[in-house]
Amino acid sequence: MPDSNGLLISDIDAIVGLDRDPVLRNLLITQSYHDLSIGMSWLLGPENANWCTFATWASRTAGGFVRDEEVPAHLRFVIEHDPSYVDAKARLGRLGFAFDRDCLLRLPGEIVGVVSAQITLGNLKVYAELGPLFALMIRAFRQNGADATDPLASVLATLTEGPTDEGGQTLLRQGVTNYFQAIHESDDRKKAELILLANGQVGLHEQIRLQPYIADSLAAPVASSVNDVTAALLRPLARPLRPRAEPLVDAILQPLIAVLARRWNEVATRELMTLKVPGATLHLGSPLPPLADGSLCPAVLQAIEAPDLQAMLKSYDCLSIDAGASTRNWVVLAERMKYILNLFRSRQTAHDFFQQPFSDQQRLAILEHRVPPGPLA
Repeated sequence: MPDSNGLLISDIDAIVGLDRDPVLRNLLITQSYHDLSIGMSWLLGPENANWCTFATWASRTAGGFVRDEEVPAHLRFVIEHDPSYVDAKARLGRLGFAFDRDCLLRLPGEIVGVVSAQITLGNLKVYAELGPLFALMIRAFRQNGADATDPLASVLATLTEGPTDEGGQTLLRQGVTNYFQAIHESDDRKKAELILLANGQVGLHEQIRLQPYIADSLAAPVASSVNDVTAALLRPLARPLRPRAEPLVDAILQPLIAVLARRWNEVATRELMTLKVPGATLHLGSPLPPLADGSLCPAVLQAIEAPDLQAMLKSYDCLSIDAGASTRNWVVLAERMKYILNLFRSRQTAHDFFQQPFSDQQRLAILEHRVPPGPLA
């Protein structure tokens, strides 16, 4: 349920535990990220987007893939109309195999199902760690009065020292510290730089956590899924004959596997390397589009002066924001981070990113734990 301010920042454990309905859980995660973003803006001011602001739209985009039936439908069409399908069906028929068309046409749904599961798990893993952290920051950093404890120390006490890839949270500790400093910074440029640095540190931690899920998402189990078809074809044969027939069936299906794998890579690249944000659909393999005034980032972040922020941007080759920068391989962490840091810097003062991700009617249904009808992304 929303907290006393009407924001969904205090029901995070219940959202994480909603295993029975991954679609509804994604909608709740997306709405919660938005509400956490608004909560952070109370502290940081509405001029600068925080990490949750961007996470709202990433989660909303991921939810679209989880719900999407267009991708398996497209792949089923490819299978049925490709010559390799017709040839495989004819050759298997001549050999006396009962070619199960429905079994083959279930493959796209199974492939997309595996990928959706990876996306869902990755989204959930990040939210389960970062949702409670941002909720804690909102509560702790709003403390005041004589009875208030040291708010920064109370948040840092919940985070473990150590590198992210070894289970540590040093990057989060750094991000929290920079958010806290930004709250108390009166200089607009210094505040913007502190927030960008914090967003980048939290983003890097998130992307390291997501690495195995992203790799598995873009390496869909096409061949292993087709192996299930092979097994189904061989099942009626006497057990001693199966080892002899299996190489022949595999050879017949190989051209179809190659077509399916190629088409999947095309679809996955297009669908998974896309981010839908207010007013635009960003294709991560294309250059980041400029702002309305033709610049690539707001004036307050044009020249970076903070040494720590300079070092982070330089380490990912984006100290000078590049109009032609794009991402060719989303699996590579360094390429992802270059695009993400450019995106964070470019859209940090984009106020439309704070808008509601769903309509008022959809939000009401989601808060009542119902999946709203109609388009959601």
